[in-house]
Amino acid sequence: MPRRSSRGGELRDPVFVLLHMASGALVDVEISVNIAYGSDIRGEVSCEEGVAALPNRPATVISDSNGIRQAIPEDWRERFIEAYDQEFREWSVAASEGTATGPSTWDGYAATLVADAALRAVASGGLESINMLAKPSLYGPPIAMAAE
Repeated sequence: MPRRSSRGGELRDPVFVLLHMASGALVDVEISVNIAYGSDIRGEVSCEEGVAALPNRPATVISDSNGIRQAIPEDWRERFIEAYDQEFREWSVAASEGTATGPSTWDGYAATLVADAALRAVASGGLESINMLAKPSLYGPPIAMAAE
């Protein structure tokens, strides 16, 4: 656990989570809900032959006598509103056709197990395994994870 944010009171903030994937890959997640400068969301995948990263939003860069800078949105809407709208449109079309799209109940189950393991890891200070039920065939092949 890192030093707590002066803005978060008793909230554990920031939080670092290290996920050990069954494939051997490591995933690190860094979360802070009390940053004072806006909604700063980043994502990066480092691979053997390159790196893929989310672009900064907004894309407008200002260069003047004060330097080079970009505005940082105040909250999630500026970055994600278009994606949420598209997701809703796709869901509406699928629902009108009697089908479904988006995350499944199995995804929710998996996310809950990961969150529970992360909370156990905070308490134990160590690696906590995730033991999932056998995944029903309608959801596709299983994945295995652990959190510390």
